[in-house]
Amino acid sequence: MIAAIKWIKWGSLALVLLALAVLWMKLETSDAKRETAEHKLASALTANLVSQTTIETLTTDNEAMNRLLVNRERQSQQAKKVLQDEIEQLQQQMENIECDIPIDVTERLRQPY
Repeated sequence: MIAAIKWIKWGSLALVLLALAVLWMKLETSDAKRETAEHKLASALTANLVSQTTIETLTTDNEAMNRLLVNRERQSQQAKKVLQDEIEQLQQQMENIECDIPIDVTERLRQPY
């Protein structure tokens, strides 16, 4: 019976040591996974920072382009308005002008070719 108790003690000790070895291996695996995850996180943060910088640059460029297009459209509308005003002014000036075309010129224009 003493031998059985001795074997039980050694068996229990072996099980405890085996359990400790398994837990130690799991801990090592967990540490390796954590380091891999930290590396991936650092890479993702770097990629995120690059993407954020790109987005900010594109946003700034887009705002500048929008301002340029708005200014160009405003200038175009102003130029059209100036031209339209000049056309109206010239038409008003031409309303008061009488033009006499000689009769022989109008008769030649009416002749067939």
